[in-house]
Amino acid sequence: MNTKERILWIDVCKFFGIFAIYLGHYGAVAGKLYSFVFVYHVPLFFFLSGCLEKKKNENFKAFFLNKTEKILIPWLIFCTLCLFLCEMNAELTLTNLHDIGIGILKGCVRNNFFAGSLWFLTALFIMQNICYFIRKIPYTWVIIAIALVFSFAGNIVLPYAGITYPSLWWNVDSVMRYLIFYVIGYISFPHLNKLLATKEKKYIIFKNGLFLISICYAGCLYMGKDIFSPLFKIPIISLIISIVKILIIIYCNIILAYFFSNVGLFQYIGQNTLWLCGAEYGIKLITPQLLAIVGLGFSIVSPLGALLITFIMLLAAMKTLVPIEKGIYDRLMDGIELCVQKNKAS
Repeated sequence: MNTKERILWIDVCKFFGIFAIYLGHYGAVAGKLYSFVFVYHVPLFFFLSGCLEKKKNENFKAFFLNKTEKILIPWLIFCTLCLFLCEMNAELTLTNLHDIGIGILKGCVRNNFFAGSLWFLTALFIMQNICYFIRKIPYTWVIIAIALVFSFAGNIVLPYAGITYPSLWWNVDSVMRYLIFYVIGYISFPHLNKLLATKEKKYIIFKNGLFLISICYAGCLYMGKDIFSPLFKIPIISLIISIVKILIIIYCNIILAYFFSNVGLFQYIGQNTLWLCGAEYGIKLITPQLLAIVGLGFSIVSPLGALLITFIMLLAAMKTLVPIEKGIYDRLMDGIELCVQKNKAS
């Protein structure tokens, strides 16, 4: 996709999302940012993925093959690279090789696989294939109702509610939990895009007023104060409120992304979030060891330090592992295309 075809605020919003993912995985050392980014960073990515889902009339086979090429093949490359790096770090034994192999076969179940970001790709693949059929329904309210039923099951009905202890293969429990955000992104995108670009005064007032509310709420949430907390005692109401509060934070990210949509570096990083997802384990493993070779090192001692290191890691991944991942992918796809052409010729 060339630059003219890209939606720049989505690219920048994806940058915010991947930054939050990298930051959140540093844990409690990130201070209040740790718990704050975990409120919204995964739903944000599913929401944006829904925004980017185009309304096509392609048959399911073509759709499935397209998603396999765009998501599953990169995922397999990332799994292979993570295994290689794990071996280079002398962490691979016959015992954990077996466990890792089973983990890959299961789809890198969230919170159960050593490369923590890879679960998102299998979950996204399953979610998009489910939504292929759901979005065929002509009534928006029915689509939302189905997504809410999935969300209710994923958050409340399933054992452990698919949150802290997800266990289903290919992250089906996480898919159920987050499907609502993908669906809302898909449904709301045309209206949201129009709202962001509008020049009409009444809509500008509405947009900015809602942004101020979302900023205030985000600030309260960051400080550990949730005005919705008294409503969390009834399960179904708790579920609806939790979805609403995440959407408020997502809206805040979207407006900020629209404001910074002309920042080229943010666009550049945001356009490569798939590859950065696959590179996170490797860059966080390699960078400290490379610094140690030249007698340098770093330790994160504050939230500000976590922010700086996160940005450095993103830039380092963009300059090192991401080009390697893309090169492997391109060569693999060229090989697959060549094999297909040979089979057709024969």
